[in-house]
Amino acid sequence: MMLELVYDKDVRIAESRHMLELYLDEKHGEALAVFIPQEPGVPQPCHELHEIARALLREFVPTARLKVLLCNPTQRSFQWLDISPTVQWRPAPVDEVRGSGLAWA
Repeated sequence: MMLELVYDKDVRIAESRHMLELYLDEKHGEALAVFIPQEPGVPQPCHELHEIARALLREFVPTARLKVLLCNPTQRSFQWLDISPTVQWRPAPVDEVRGSGLAWA
């Protein structure tokens, strides 16, 4: 899968700053939203993260399948945002993240 970075900006979620990067693979209809906290700590999983990414995605490829990833670059740790049946973080092994097309993981 070949991902292209189409968006890269700071966003505020629950009083915390994050870098939001949105990657698209238009050929396969897939998108990956990566939230990178700019402040210490792990943000609480919330629907707002998914909603912000989905709203942004509508500007590019509204029908793409969306995955949301939290990245802690200092610890090289990754977590997927699962929203069903409850909102929670799920560990994302580096190999799985690279397999989703994020080569810098």
